[in-house]
Amino acid sequence: SFRNLTNLVCTVNVFKGMIASATSKRQIKWKDL
Repeated sequence: SFRNLTNLVCTVNVFKGMIASATSKRQIKWKDL
């Protein structure tokens, strides 16, 4: 359903944000991978 899709997108965005925060501290550039 649309609600499930929205929740999935929000979860993915939060997950990406967590990864970005963790990797930025380690100075890892995932864009180069």
